Amino acid sequence: MVSIFKQTNGFGFTLADHIQGQHVKAISDPVRCGRLRVGDVIVEINDQRVKDIPHVEVVQILKQCPVGKEARLLVQRGDDLALLSHTQQQMQKTTSVAAVSVALGLNIHKGKIKILRYNAACTNRITLDGEALKNLKTFTFLDSIIGKHSGSDADVKACIGKARAAYLQLKNIWNSKQPSTNAKVRIFNTNVDTVLVYWTETWRTTKFTIQKIKVFINSCLRKMLRIRWVGTISKNLLWKRTNQIPVEQEVRKKRWKWVGHTLRKAPNCVMMQALTWSSQSQRRSGIPKNTLRREIETDMRRMNKNWIKLERKAQDRVGWKVLIGSLCSIESNCHKLFKVNYYDTVICSVLNNTPKGITIINDLELTNVINFIFDLWYYCFKEITIPQLHNVAMFV
Repeated sequence: MVSIFKQTNGFGFTLADHIQGQHVKAISDPVRCGRLRVGDVIVEINDQRVKDIPHVEVVQILKQCPVGKEARLLVQRGDDLALLSHTQQQMQKTTSVAAVSVALGLNIHKGKIKILRYNAACTNRITLDGEALKNLKTFTFLDSIIGKHSGSDADVKACIGKARAAYLQLKNIWNSKQPSTNAKVRIFNTNVDTVLVYWTETWRTTKFTIQKIKVFINSCLRKMLRIRWVGTISKNLLWKRTNQIPVEQEVRKKRWKWVGHTLRKAPNCVMMQALTWSSQSQRRSGIPKNTLRREIETDMRRMNKNWIKLERKAQDRVGWKVLIGSLCSIESNCHKLFKVNYYDTVICSVLNNTPKGITIINDLELTNVINFIFDLWYYCFKEITIPQLHNVAMFV
């Protein structure tokens, strides 16, 4: 199911006749149609089946959709198949899949089959039915750029480009004096920031990538608030005025939400195996690269957890949410005052001799709160024993 916002110029894509129905011919607005792909067959529009009706009627149904609201499209998409091979001979043998596909009634488009080589010494061309297949250096799959050298630099660059396009589409709102600053910030967070941090949970974050994202956000916020170079303000004041969350915390929060979602899957799931799998081979000499796996393990050591404990914790969704809040909102040098979230605030004043109580401003269960305090204390004071908790009060 794909939801697309309709504007005065339409939905941002065009349709064409197909054997199976109406398929997407071209996409003119990739920001709004981010989840739509060329070649998708439209099955339903707002719960109305349109797969077997003529092209003119489908276009008329799209025109009748109200402007300013979202339309729900049920699309039919052919799955992409990735075949992995270690040698040139194995790669050439996999082309036999085409013959089996034809026997099952499936057609393989030769023009869409690409070859990506990684550390391959042999450069002989792979052929399919006598036709040489094209070699690629990078390709995009589900909005993620996969290349020879992997990494997330290309993804960061692409996301910044998409977010810049989304920002420029709303320049009339930014230049207008009628909307308040809070309204502009909410529009920015909804339409620009979501595009910028899309799929960041799988990024390998570095200081360079975080800095690039911060520079783009600061530039957009300064233009939005009409701050010229003469009246420059500090970055901290700019983010405080617009109530922005630091990029590191936002990326870490999305990442650990994805980790919890993955840990709740079955052990034989591919996502689960890819997350917890560790290579048995030896790495090359030199400084190890910062990878997604190493970043997750670094956060695990801060929480004094391992994969087994995290898998148990992930089954409790409320407890997992509290654990993410404690990890994302606490600075490494915070030893006195703990603030979990803007909306789920926990004021901890737990001392051995001077207990002042704990005030919880949400409707969490008491057991989850105590578990959170234990995790919080281990996170910040690993070398200190946990004191007794006194005067625990909850206000709903």
